[in-house]
Amino acid sequence: MDGKSAGPLHPDVPATPGSSAAEYRDPPCDTEPDASLYDPTVIPVADVIRWVMLERIEKEFTYHTPRPDQVPLYNEIRDTARQFAIKLVGLCPATRELDTALDHLNACVFFANAAIARHG
Repeated sequence: MDGKSAGPLHPDVPATPGSSAAEYRDPPCDTEPDASLYDPTVIPVADVIRWVMLERIEKEFTYHTPRPDQVPLYNEIRDTARQFAIKLVGLCPATRELDTALDHLNACVFFANAAIARHG
């Protein structure tokens, strides 16, 4: 490699509508892509992107029934966050910033639980 970026994934695939194939460059990565995994002559890039988005939607907007081994993880995350929230309320003045900190802690619990539900 020349240190700039990888070459075109396929000479006939433009980066964006209206751009030429010569302008298209893959994002830099540590390994070369396996050409056998993706052939843009078989599946158009837009269809691949749609497929990835639909897969994401299925994962993110589907209820994931907890497995018995996941329940203790959810409880530990919630209990730890609750203890930290109580500590914050005891240490910080009742301000907009404290309210925002509690909102972010709530989001932290949500995303930690989502990680377990979706990938654990």
